[in-house]
Order: sequence, then structure tokens, then C-alpha cells
Amino acid sequence: MRSDSPQEYNDELSNLEDVVTVVTRGPALVIATSVLTGCVVCIICIRVYTRLRIQRWFGVDDVFSILSSFATAGFNITVILGFSKYGWDRHSWTIPITLIQSSIVIGNSSKLIFSLCATLTRLSFLGFYYRLTENVVMKRFKVLLHISVVFVIALCVVAFCAILSLCRPVRAYWTFPPIAGAKCIDETPVALAMGCLHTFADLLVTVLPIPVVMKLQMSRVRRMGVLMLFGLGFSITAAGAARTYFSWFTSTGRHDLAWDSYQLFICAVTEVNLGLICCCVPTIRVFIARKVVPVLSSGLTSLHSSYRGSEPTFKGETTANFGSDDQAELRKWTSENSSA
Repeated sequence: MRSDSPQEYNDELSNLEDVVTVVTRGPALVIATSVLTGCVVCIICIRVYTRLRIQRWFGVDDVFSILSSFATAGFNITVILGFSKYGWDRHSWTIPITLIQSSIVIGNSSKLIFSLCATLTRLSFLGFYYRLTENVVMKRFKVLLHISVVFVIALCVVAFCAILSLCRPVRAYWTFPPIAGAKCIDETPVALAMGCLHTFADLLVTVLPIPVVMKLQMSRVRRMGVLMLFGLGFSITAAGAARTYFSWFTSTGRHDLAWDSYQLFICAVTEVNLGLICCCVPTIRVFIARKVVPVLSSGLTSLHSSYRGSEPTFKGETTANFGSDDQAELRKWTSENSSA
């Protein structure tokens, strides 16, 4: 198929679509990303409410989590736009030529926003670790924290510089059709190296507090609970490893960039959203213990009392207060969780 102008190309593509049905990935990723965006908004609102109204203090880790939520929402929006309006859900050769320029800009912007999301979430985790050990003498651990912060920030700066230096002039990386005389290097080794470094950073932030938890004096059950809480970060690392693999596959596969990037974006969306959710889990636990559990226990107690009061009393029998012990146990359990 030959065309002399973008308009003629689109007309020929429209005629082709009338004969051959264009295969697309469907709306599943758009729907899932939209749902995750709503979940992230709700979770960050719960975090802010818990910090300001329940615990009545606000830390550096909360600031970074809020900034990360804005970046994460921005990344999700680029994915939704790309798959719903700019042809990321179809084969590259069926994308209308008038959409290619916008598709390139949104796709390359998503790479920058992804690095920003991951960096802010990691800084929120590290800020949380600082707060946990601020009154504890752990010189080696705090030195490792300082090194980790420097590494995470440096990684973000390197990622931005690497993406912006792939082409000379820089605008050639964002422009279609290609600029005459522009020079670009192969993006595959750069993307693979940055993917490995991002995955390593996720693993570093996950395992950093584990040796400290193992040295703390606490019961085995509580230690296992804390380790499981921090162990949620391994799911982020797994998503990052999968994203790195699919990044390599997309660059070295069939050269159908739009179609082959589907799994890559699934992993990227999972990584950034799951990272922010895991970052907010400790605060959500406090919210559940202080607000949700008392409401549930009160409702269950009222329901139990109403049920016992509605039972008929036969001659020679007395109605025992079976709910008193249950109420005591619920109050005890609630008070123990409220101290979290």
C-alpha cells in the first residue's frame, strides 16, 4: 500500500478496515487501570485522614506518598489514553498515521513518569524506615539508609538523562516523521540496564529493614506479622522483574512495538500502583484498627443482643446474658489493635 500524504494513507487504511477487521487487545487493561486509579485515590485519602485526624501528625514519608499518588495517577492516565485513543491496543501497522506523533509523545512521557513514580514511592518507604528508627541507636542501618536515598535519587536522575540523551537533537526522540540528519542510539541496552537498576532498587528497599526486624525483641507471632508486612515489597520486585523481561522482549521481538508492549504495560501499571498501595498498608492497618473494627464489633454486638432478646423464654428457664463475655473479648481485641 503506497500513499503520498497522511490523509491518503488514512483513507487507504479506512478502506482496508472495511475489508479486514482490525484486531485489538480489548478494553481489559483500560478498565483495570481505571479501577486501580480509583483504589489509589481512596487509599491515599485514607492515609491523609489517618495521619491528620487519628494519629495527628504528618511525616516526610506521607509527603512523598502524596507526591507519588499524583505521579501514579498521571502514569495511569497516559496508559488509559494510549490504549483507548492512540492505538496502543493494536498492531503498529494499523495505527492511523495522524495518531503516531501523539502516540510517541505519550509513550515516551510515560517512561519519565514511571521513573518519577517509582522514585517517590521508594523515598516514602525510606522515610518510613527513618521514622521507625529515629529513637533507636542503629548507626550502620542509618548509614545504609543514607546510601539508599542517594542511590534512589541518582537512579531517577540517570533515568531522565538517559531518556533525554537518546537522540540528537533531543526533539528527534519525540518527533514523527523522523527529522532529517538526526542521530539516535539503540534504546534496547539502555532500557534493559535501567530496568535492571529499577528492579534492584525495589529489592533493596524491600530487604533493607528485614535484618533490623530480626534483631528486635518481640514475640515470634508479632515478628512474623511485621516481616509479612515488609515482605509485600517482594511482589513489587517480582512485577519489576517481569517488566524488565517484557521490555527486553518488546525491543528484540517482532518489532511490532504497539502490540508487544501490552504485557510490558500490564507489569508497569501493576508495579507502580502496587508499590503505592504497599507503602500505605501500615497506615491503613491503623485506620482499620481505630475506625473499622469498633464499628463492626458494635454492630455485631447489637445484632447478637437483638437476636438473644428475641428468643422466647419458656417456663422454668432464664435468659442468660451470653453477649457479655463476647463484648469483653471484642473490647480487649480492639484495644490491642488500637495501639498499633
